Amino acid sequence: MILLLILALVTPAAAKPAACPDGRFLLPEEVLLLPVEFEGGRQGIALAAGTVEIDGSCGPATAKVKPGKRGTRVIVRWPACGDRTRALLKGSIASPECGTLRGKVKAKKTKAVPFEAVRSACGDDHVDLAGGETCDLPADEPTLDLLEAAGDAIAAGGTDVPLSADGSLRFLRSTTATGGVDEIVRGALVVARWVHDGDTTTMTVDQDGDGTPEIQSDAQRAPVRSVTVGHDFDDDGAVDRTVSLEQVGGDGLQVEITPAGGSPTGFSTTLVQEMRTVVGRAIDSEGCTPEQEARAKFSLTVGTTAGFQCLRALGLGAVAKAIEGKIAKDGVRFHCGATTGCAGVDPLNGFLGGVLPIPIGMDLGAKFFTGEGACSNPAMVLFHEVLHVGMGEAHSPFLDRTTFEGLATDRVYSCTDLCFRPAKATKGECATCLGVDRCDAKCERFADLPSDPPCDARVELTQTTCPSSACSCCVGCPPGLKFVETMEGTGFGPVGSYVRVNLPPMLGGQLTCGSWSPAICPGSGAGVVSCCQRQATEPASTTFVGTLPFPFQDFCFCPAPPSSEVGTLVAQLVAADNNVLDEDSKPIVCP
Repeated sequence: MILLLILALVTPAAAKPAACPDGRFLLPEEVLLLPVEFEGGRQGIALAAGTVEIDGSCGPATAKVKPGKRGTRVIVRWPACGDRTRALLKGSIASPECGTLRGKVKAKKTKAVPFEAVRSACGDDHVDLAGGETCDLPADEPTLDLLEAAGDAIAAGGTDVPLSADGSLRFLRSTTATGGVDEIVRGALVVARWVHDGDTTTMTVDQDGDGTPEIQSDAQRAPVRSVTVGHDFDDDGAVDRTVSLEQVGGDGLQVEITPAGGSPTGFSTTLVQEMRTVVGRAIDSEGCTPEQEARAKFSLTVGTTAGFQCLRALGLGAVAKAIEGKIAKDGVRFHCGATTGCAGVDPLNGFLGGVLPIPIGMDLGAKFFTGEGACSNPAMVLFHEVLHVGMGEAHSPFLDRTTFEGLATDRVYSCTDLCFRPAKATKGECATCLGVDRCDAKCERFADLPSDPPCDARVELTQTTCPSSACSCCVGCPPGLKFVETMEGTGFGPVGSYVRVNLPPMLGGQLTCGSWSPAICPGSGAGVVSCCQRQATEPASTTFVGTLPFPFQDFCFCPAPPSSEVGTLVAQLVAADNNVLDEDSKPIVCP
């Protein structure tokens, strides 16, 4: 005994297993978890600071992360993911490599979907745009650092400057007797060309190399400064819109915009305009009057100032920081004259979360300036649009915008309401915005919808098992087996509510009610299901255990066990008026 004590004292305790590090895990190409509109490459599952989110589907939610000898287990629940509710992910990151996450995802009325995702990392030959990765960009693509270095080289007099890592994309400059030619080339393909001839410059852009330029501009520096730009949006060789600008006097500018087959729209403004840079670098516009641009800038400033403060108060400071950084780095460009709707952000920035080094494009319709309908609060509208960029999420094509139940399935709408319409926001929107349960303490101050069950009305099945025990069938007979289905769970409900389970008493089903009382089920459930009811003096929560002999009676099978059976055990929380408040189910296999 003394020796054992000494050994216990001098033997170091075994080190606790370390959890696998945070990161993003990418699904195979064309594999999506839960029906979702996602256009960001391979869908990813992100684990960060104890939260998990699924690209384009499930926002960040607190996860149970438990390290073990064989790997790190991850369990996370979402009240809503897109148009799916009560989503659950269970997975494990295999140790010690920590490079693969395997598991299953299930939502209400959706079968469990197994998945295997690999850790996103530099050198895996995939550009994880949704995760903000640029290290695996193809060698023939420019990066922001390369473009900045190229700009310095050209300013210093460079005439052949690489724009991509492999040098296939280059800037070339040559001189002529009357000017010169600047080109951006990709191998033998001329992507863009500027021809300078005296006081004129002609620019053409042909990105796909089909010989038909998508953009052509003719600029003149003397005697009057002017430029005419033609846009061929569908690349069919016909100009779809022409924009003409001409300097008037020392500080005037005449602008004329002509759509194909339409009448020109013109306006006058100043040549040099003060930029309001309260929320960023360059905020400019296209096709807007000075008054329209000023109003849009002011609305953006008000919306982001109030919105970012709200996001930080909600614990979403990272989203606010991402939007601020994007605006400061790349700016915002307003496009006036959209024919429908109020306002919309360009889909490229919206889908990719602003990772591309281009300004945030904002299309503004007439209703934005008249304040009609949903455009009555322009500051809220523009905050909503930049949220798309910060969150990298687009609206589902099936989104119901007419009800708060519908809005509560969309994270951008939900966060907008929390910040700008808190008196009307709901617990469901709070849950979707923050990635928490609707009954989380963070959502207490928001209203319930009429269809929402009270937050103390929940039921959860924690475990289902089908153990076997040996039994004797007859003297001299081989031992047989007796199988009993078992469910364990918890219930939370107001006085008078029931926990109801599908264990028929008439077939031997039994339910142990914990801190609640056994009761006859309401309605026509007597004999078909088993129930417990909360009485006035009993606590709001209970644990319960239910059993059912297989196959529905208590006897042995000799000498061989029966064939296995797959079923589902169901628990419901039912109001005193027989209205189902909550439900949970788990599969079970016997034996």
